[in-house]
Amino acid sequence: MKMVTIMAMEMVMVMKMEMEMKMKMAMEIEMAMKMVTIMAMEMVMVMKMKNVAMKKMVMVVEMANLPPSTVISPYLYRKVAVPGVCVD
Repeated sequence: MKMVTIMAMEMVMVMKMEMEMKMKMAMEIEMAMKMVTIMAMEMVMVMKMKNVAMKKMVMVVEMANLPPSTVISPYLYRKVAVPGVCVD
């Protein structure tokens, strides 16, 4: 009877250790997934910044090709609601 009790206790200990290992692995997988998500978000941000930089470089090159007499000035738009045409 004592031997059966000892074997049952050993089985419970083994099952507990297996459960702890599985929980640890699950936590490690979750952490790895979070890291991959953060890295993907950083890559998207870098790509967006490169896109903006490329657009600015293209604009500078295009401006350099304009005749010297060209006047460039900034302009701003203000939304205006026009009844029957567009609504703000």
